[in-house]
Amino acid sequence: MKELDVLLESYLLANADTMVVETRRSFSELLEVQDPILYEWFTGRSKPEKKELHDLVLAIGSLK
Repeated sequence: MKELDVLLESYLLANADTMVVETRRSFSELLEVQDPILYEWFTGRSKPEKKELHDLVLAIGSLK
């Protein structure tokens, strides 16, 4: 989904220089998730089981 790509790219561009290793790992893991699942997470219809991914989804979603 183009919208997800824009959202993820915006977050990365705004935070790449300050992301700690753990956040970089979580972001890489997030990129492996299928778009329909990401859509569910970012629209609040469901949430990731892993706390790190959930926290990252919330951080990225706050850019809207």
